[in-house]
Amino acid sequence: MPAVPERVSAPHIFAAGTVLIRGTGKHREVLIVHRPDRNDWSLPKGKVDAGERLAAAAVRETLEETGIAVTLGVPLPTAHYTVTGIDGQAAVVAPKTVHYWRGTIIDPAIAAGDVAIPAGWAPDDEIGALRWVRLSKVHALLTYPHDREVIAAAAKAPTDTSPFLVVRHAQAERRPDFRARVGDDAPDTERPLAAKGAAQAQALIATMAAYGIRGVSSSSAVRCVDTVRPYADHLGVAVRAYDSITEAAFEEHPKRGVHDVLHLLRQPEPSAVCIHRPTKKRLMRAIGRETGQFVNLALEPAEYLVFHRAAKRDDDGDIRAVRIGESTLIEYGLHHA
Repeated sequence: MPAVPERVSAPHIFAAGTVLIRGTGKHREVLIVHRPDRNDWSLPKGKVDAGERLAAAAVRETLEETGIAVTLGVPLPTAHYTVTGIDGQAAVVAPKTVHYWRGTIIDPAIAAGDVAIPAGWAPDDEIGALRWVRLSKVHALLTYPHDREVIAAAAKAPTDTSPFLVVRHAQAERRPDFRARVGDDAPDTERPLAAKGAAQAQALIATMAAYGIRGVSSSSAVRCVDTVRPYADHLGVAVRAYDSITEAAFEEHPKRGVHDVLHLLRQPEPSAVCIHRPTKKRLMRAIGRETGQFVNLALEPAEYLVFHRAAKRDDDGDIRAVRIGESTLIEYGLHHA
């Protein structure tokens, strides 16, 4: 009898992808991809790179596999399963977790169904074919049950939303180190990001772009502004700095800071605001009252919450208003591991 390969465990694999649906009613269709090496039909997805956030990976992998640029809508159910392969004489077994979002197609011609395959896309060893399939027929073509479950959830998910990100500032220089370096009289609002925090701020560029963020606000403290400034520079906009949500100002006049953040929450454009850890408890409770939901406060440096607000559009497709309430879907943008 042939030898049975020894089973060994491999590190947990994290991946991310999107579900792209276009059309209306019974004409809705979803994009699936064919992988020649596995001879399967599945959803566009791929592994998260080292240091990459899940949301950024979902957008990047969708573009790499399909040639379609997207932004992220609401999150979908996460798929958990085990993958196996052969490495030498061993059968490698690894747990895999795939995070999915409902994707919004940026190209209007593809979104409208006028174009099926993006210009310049060509099959390769990884993805051999793209196919738009009616929702009523796609389940019979999909290879894996978990893809069917994710698509079913995507078909029922809200499609017209506008994201509002609340970001905790990235890792800052320690207060004692800052005072020892510049003196006890230096204002704490001048305390900068640490080297790790600067790297986290750079990683947030792709993450915020993944949600299509257009407006960037922040506490006027340096560590908050510098957390979101790299993305604002990438976008070509200025950071709107608020003195009212610095730690000291918020401690003295919390109602003013709450008012300003709630005002931002109610604005229709996809936007983000960077805040401090000591202010998040009161701010998140205020947002929780607005949405009628409990808001988890466990955010580490450079982590964020996304409030997917129901949106209303004008005849040109521009968002003109958002509705804040129980329909607001809350996403916790934590690190993948």
